[in-house]
Amino acid sequence: MQEVRLVRADLTDAEISGADLTSANLADAVLLRANLRESDLSNADLTGADLTAADLTMVNLTGAKLAGARLGATIGLNRPPISATWDRRTVWPEDLASVALRVSEEIAPGLFRVREDPSRDRADALGR
Repeated sequence: MQEVRLVRADLTDAEISGADLTSANLADAVLLRANLRESDLSNADLTGADLTAADLTMVNLTGAKLAGARLGATIGLNRPPISATWDRRTVWPEDLASVALRVSEEIAPGLFRVREDPSRDRADALGR
């Protein structure tokens, strides 16, 4: 597949369900209310992207770069994606903010990666 580059693209209200966006560069893209249902965004660069109110039902975000991404009010994001990286600027849905921190490890100052075994939370990793 050819590399998909949609840096700073305005995809507000876009209907792109089922899309193969594996490793796509969507840095700083605007995906407000976009329908991404059942899309593959594994290893995609979503740094600084605005996904507010986007439909992420059954979306594969494994390994996605989410530093500074805005994921507030998204639909269908039930847990932080495995191996995704994020930072303190990342805006998680309200019910996932504390979960993301608990199931992640800090890999550089202020940069986190969701563990592959999210059932093992930070308290376990710290021996508490």
